[in-house]
Amino acid sequence: MNRQGNIERKALLVGAFIYLVLGLSGWYTYYSSNSEAMLLDANYNMVNSFASFIGFYVVKIRSKKTATFPWGQFIYESLYALVKGILILGILIAALWENSMKIYAYFLKGKHLW
Repeated sequence: MNRQGNIERKALLVGAFIYLVLGLSGWYTYYSSNSEAMLLDANYNMVNSFASFIGFYVVKIRSKKTATFPWGQFIYESLYALVKGILILGILIAALWENSMKIYAYFLKGKHLW
């Protein structure tokens, strides 16, 4: 692995641990305050932490050449970005659904669900 790959791996590892601390802190804050915004932020940070650990591995294997990938396994970078995007989209859709149900219940029934 080249020097740039080593620097990129170190940066991903540091970022992953920071996202992990932020995610765990966000979950703790959510359970302490019952703030939905904190839950959304915590889940976002946990996805980024998970994705950074996966990215750490992708940086290691992307330049290896095999019979299937004679120029390197750079396809995994695109797959990594796609999966990370799907996970973040899933978090946002879940938050949108949950808050839409709260708005619906408030306007239709006049009840607070929180």
